[in-house]
Amino acid sequence: MGSLSDEYYAFHNVKLPSGDADHVVIGPTGIFVIETKTIRGRSIVIRDSKQVLIREDGSPKEIMNLEREALRHAMIIRKLLGGRVYTHAILTNVDSAEVPSDTKHAIVLKPEDIISFITSGPKVLDETTIKYYVNRFSRHIDL
Repeated sequence: MGSLSDEYYAFHNVKLPSGDADHVVIGPTGIFVIETKTIRGRSIVIRDSKQVLIREDGSPKEIMNLEREALRHAMIIRKLLGGRVYTHAILTNVDSAEVPSDTKHAIVLKPEDIISFITSGPKVLDETTIKYYVNRFSRHIDL
């Protein structure tokens, strides 16, 4: 994922009741839950409200709803933190399939754009609040 400044706290492979959140970042620009996928194929499309992977050979394969998974993990983490802070759901694919970017509830980014996205936002959390959320989060997860 790259590196963040010391103002940010990153947690990896976070065990949640609904599965694993790949990365959680808490810092001055907010709280971010990053779902990283490795999906090979041409693209992912929406057909009849379902996500379908178009494989390299052109054949379709129905897959789980990636946006729903990212949003579910972000909402669980928001609840763990007391429900008062907005938690950004980020979705990225490190393989060849293009993920649709017209999602309603998750931000779709290329892996190389994640750090700049996180760090370029407005500062919404001060140092005391960041430490509060890091401590609260750490108590609820298995590090």
